[in-house]
Amino acid sequence: MAFKMFKRSVHRLTYRAQVTSPTAERVWIVVPLPLETPWQQVLEKISFTPAITHIGRDARFDNPYAMWETKMLADTPMAFHYTTIVRVEARTRPTAPQPTPRLGSLCHFDESVDEEKSPSDVRREDLSLRQTPFEMTNAINGGALNFRWDKLAKKIRGTETDTFKILHRINRYVIAHLTYGDPIPGLYSAEDALTKPRVDCGGFDSLFIALCLALGIPARLISGFWKEGSMHAWLEAQLEDGTWIPADPSVEQLFALKRTRRSGRLGFVDNDRIAFSLGSLIPIEINGQHLTVPLLQHPFVYAPDTQTVLYAEAHVATV
Repeated sequence: MAFKMFKRSVHRLTYRAQVTSPTAERVWIVVPLPLETPWQQVLEKISFTPAITHIGRDARFDNPYAMWETKMLADTPMAFHYTTIVRVEARTRPTAPQPTPRLGSLCHFDESVDEEKSPSDVRREDLSLRQTPFEMTNAINGGALNFRWDKLAKKIRGTETDTFKILHRINRYVIAHLTYGDPIPGLYSAEDALTKPRVDCGGFDSLFIALCLALGIPARLISGFWKEGSMHAWLEAQLEDGTWIPADPSVEQLFALKRTRRSGRLGFVDNDRIAFSLGSLIPIEINGQHLTVPLLQHPFVYAPDTQTVLYAEAHVATV
């Protein structure tokens, strides 16, 4: 099964990181680069300022990243940025779209959050080839595939055997049981999604992914930014024929509640976001040192002498 690609958009992308170190030391600045996929292409050679030290790819998902090695002065901000042109195409499954789930009494919304303004027991043996340790464990209640998650996932699945229809049931469950709010720069776990009063897009995705994995359906996170520059995350799950199908449950809920004009649902994501990485707990090699970062979305600073990692704010702009 192939996905239709349509509604192309072309963006001149600027990714800027401003970092400050509390001490004078030699550091590495690491930033993610936009993904190259069938639905997203980099059309222009990336221009870096200042000149980069190295471009690498992680060993698990092949996510690209750039690095600068530099000597920083204490409490002195330094700016690093790059520009390029990215073409993004909307993705849709070539079937009639599924109806928007009815948002019954279990669906709530945090009125203080305006998303427009706020930044089957099959193929289980294949999961280790596609999932990071976070998605295999931490996203699922902070531990192994346990009885609780198996029981919940199987209850949602019922007697259904068609993978897409199972994903539709998972999507309905996530949308009906979670409340959007309290966005964070990191990633909420699936346990957070079911125990906290509100979670952001990542919490919706973590729960969706956890339920997929409990049923042996490969699923993975996609991290990036809206074209307006605020961070966002959505996901993909794999059908029996190997096709990765997108889903964006938080946006689907907010759209149904008329709290956003953005579009995204099971089987469709629009061309209004730029993807920077797949997966989580991503292995990065820096000058022979190996470390793992939760996401490749925001820039981070690695100090080899103290082996510390500090995250910085990303400023993403498109025209």
